[in-house]
Amino acid sequence: MKFNIKRSIASCLVLLIGVFSVASVNAAGTDHVKAIFMGDSIATGYGLEKIEDSYFYQVTLDRSYHAVNYAINGHKSTDLLSLLKSNDPMREDISTSDVIFISIGGNDLIGLFMGASTTQLMDILTNGGESVYVKTAIQMMKTNLDAIMSEIHGINSDCTVIFQTQYNPIYAHPQYKAFADKIDAFAPLFNNLFYSLAEKNRNVYVADVYTAFDNYYDTQKSYDVIQSDGIHPSEKGHALIRDVLLQKVSELETAGAIPTTPTLPESKYYLLGDCDGNKKVNILDATTIQKVLAGLGSFDEVGTLCADANLDNSVNVKDVTAIQKHLAGLLPNSEIGNLIAY
Repeated sequence: MKFNIKRSIASCLVLLIGVFSVASVNAAGTDHVKAIFMGDSIATGYGLEKIEDSYFYQVTLDRSYHAVNYAINGHKSTDLLSLLKSNDPMREDISTSDVIFISIGGNDLIGLFMGASTTQLMDILTNGGESVYVKTAIQMMKTNLDAIMSEIHGINSDCTVIFQTQYNPIYAHPQYKAFADKIDAFAPLFNNLFYSLAEKNRNVYVADVYTAFDNYYDTQKSYDVIQSDGIHPSEKGHALIRDVLLQKVSELETAGAIPTTPTLPESKYYLLGDCDGNKKVNILDATTIQKVLAGLGSFDEVGTLCADANLDNSVNVKDVTAIQKHLAGLLPNSEIGNLIAY
């Protein structure tokens, strides 16, 4: 499913159709570099109060990308592979993308512990990277990553792909933190799969998020880059991932592997469909339009832009219907929920 900054970057939580709706920052009349984000809940910004604090949002705005986010909470590498094979809008977006950012493997990794049987857990704790369960998980992830790259390059062999290494969040986990050192012992076996993938595929690179988090733990003596759930990155964690990705992007721009968006005049953005100004698109926005049409209120300039949900340069009952259909998942290619420059 899409989630552009063409997602209601702040319709952030349109859960009617699954996880996040799609988001994209798209300055009208300009030629933006097209970026796609995909993977798991790290990339969706799970648990953050504001989607503006997610690395997806911040990287997109920093580079003025036209960005689409297809990440889905809970996805493992197997799930991402299935999505790549079956989601036609996603495949279409990949075909015209310049750069793809992928966060995947975290659920493959921590899934070895969470929900494991006593027998499985003892084998992992005793044998570490030599555990049959660890080896099986690594082999499955390797197979999936190879297939993921085959799918992506089969659609667009020229786009640049950046995989993020997986950090170890378990030091901050209230239940599993006793196992953190064990995960550190074999996490590199998972992360090395990304480097191997980069070595054998053109235009594939690795952003080392794992080391950034590990260094932060050591230097700051703190795990505040992890949310209280002991898994997902906090606002500080997303800032750390953002910095790692932007450093890699800068390197690749210099090398010519990623194009740069031309310098543009500073723009302001409005969230199409957000008629009540709460940075979300929901049923209250349709109600707001109805009240204004009934003479029970009025829109200012930006409110009028937001309320013109079908972009026909007028605000009427058709915009109410458009928002309702968007929320029901009946307008998959709508611009509603997108940030639009004005």
